[in-house]
Amino acid sequence: MSFLDSLKAGMEKANAADKKLNQVSELLTQLSKEISDFSDMPIKISRATSVIGHSKMISEALNSNFIREYFTDDRLLLVNVLKNHEMEIAKWRQHLSGYPCILGFEGGEYVCMNIEDLESAFHILLSSIEFAKALKKITNPNLVKKK
Repeated sequence: MSFLDSLKAGMEKANAADKKLNQVSELLTQLSKEISDFSDMPIKISRATSVIGHSKMISEALNSNFIREYFTDDRLLLVNVLKNHEMEIAKWRQHLSGYPCILGFEGGEYVCMNIEDLESAFHILLSSIEFAKALKKITNPNLVKKK
């Protein structure tokens, strides 16, 4: 009995997952660039883990039977790089294989099974009132730099 076919299948899945993860990272980089260009300030969208997320990580680490399916990052931040300020703009979950990505904002939840779904969800987010208010606040010229 040979396990070679199984090994090859596993490698193909890992390569596909890497490609999907790169797609998501590249999309966040593109969004950050366009937001920076629009606002004429270095702004980026960043994934982060909340305090509750850190608590869950500790709990999961203590549970030897737990198998993680999603990355620990559970929110998206809009970050003013110059002034070291950040604001949460959405809830976020991303499967370890790349998709689904789950984006939550303004009371809605968008389950994105591929890059096209994720792009559509970000179009909705960027055109939302909450996002516009966050962008106005984080690009306010009177914002004091955090230490």
